Order: sequence, then structure tokens, then C-alpha cells
Amino acid sequence: MFHPQKTNNMLSQPSEARIRAFINSEKERPFSYPEVGQTRQTAPVVGYDNDLNTIRRHRALRH
Repeated sequence: MFHPQKTNNMLSQPSEARIRAFINSEKERPFSYPEVGQTRQTAPVVGYDNDLNTIRRHRALRH
């Protein structure tokens, strides 16, 4: 979730310590939506675009 008061406009790569601090500060926060994991079910998730089509990522061309 976006927190304007916590956001810093950095023009350089953050340090590893800063990244870890951010991850640690966010890892216990709840998701912003209640349907976490619902696409694992076969039934569509109400209120969402349930386009679960897959595509082949690589296909060799034959001439």
C-alpha cells in the first residue's frame, strides 16, 4: 500500500539495509483485498476479471 508520509524520492539504488528494513516493516501488514489465494479455486472470483488463460511462452519456429 502506498504511504505518502513514508515515501522518499530516491535517485539512487537503496542500500540492502534499507530494502530489508522496508520488507520487515511491511511483511506483517494484511493484504489490501480479502480474496487472497482465490484463483487457486476452480470457481470464478466474484467482482474480478477471471481470465485464467495461459499462453505458451516459447515455441520453436519451423520453416
